[in-house]
Amino acid sequence: MVIGSLICVFCDGRDLARDRGSRVLLCRGCGKEVWLTAGSFFHRKKLLRPWLAAIWMMEHGVFINASQLKRLLNIAYSSAHYILRSLACVVEEQSSSASELVPSSVFLQIFARRSSETPAREHPREEERVLQEQEESHENLDNLPVDLSGLPDAQQEVYMHLAQGPLSVDHLCARTGLDAGPVMAALTMLELDGLIQQSSGVCYERVMVALQGPFSEGALKAIDGAIGYVQRVFGGISRKYLQSYIASYWCSTDKRRWGPGDLLEACLRRGDKPTIFMTPLMVRITV
Repeated sequence: MVIGSLICVFCDGRDLARDRGSRVLLCRGCGKEVWLTAGSFFHRKKLLRPWLAAIWMMEHGVFINASQLKRLLNIAYSSAHYILRSLACVVEEQSSSASELVPSSVFLQIFARRSSETPAREHPREEERVLQEQEESHENLDNLPVDLSGLPDAQQEVYMHLAQGPLSVDHLCARTGLDAGPVMAALTMLELDGLIQQSSGVCYERVMVALQGPFSEGALKAIDGAIGYVQRVFGGISRKYLQSYIASYWCSTDKRRWGPGDLLEACLRRGDKPTIFMTPLMVRITV
């Protein structure tokens, strides 16, 4: 088969030929071979048909999860999951100026699956708390997700030490240098304010703060839509991949932007760049 729309990277010739099913092009001008997928999004992808099938389904608004893709294409679950998340990352990279940043904590209710980032022996939602605490450890009080400026010094100090995880009264006394009376008083007031809670009976821990707006009406609608989409199609997800699932929702519902051929074109334009799956504390959602 002669390929007339491609150019040889060695001699700029257009007289290229390819055997059916092959990724290798033969330039009849210089006699050299050119790999069709080299340096592209499909570089080192062994089987292209599952990728192209997933692209077609996403472009045509087919809601599908990794388990369904695995059964449909007879591939490994890990391969199906990687294909869907990678394609979603391509979509996310095309976010326009119409998108808004919202805290990942507004999606807490759909964090139900573990990932490599989930703390050992903890619920998947704890991944959000750990990331918030890591962020806070590099910031001052003015940048915390809750306003502590109006609280007494003892309450502020106790709250800051609880960033390390659940602590008992004795541990808090040792770390703050305060007597048991002031520590208990601070814990009582923080608990009444809804900032902390008892954990395992004798320890106290922070209450994870779900940061709120103000969000635009479009953002609120998009958040509700993305949550409903995840619950219907996937049941629940891990926090690590949240941003890619939001992108999948956008691709599957916005057919003015993601019509037939649009996702494939975005993949071809992207090239062979590394894919980053880790979701930050602020996620982008298209309104």
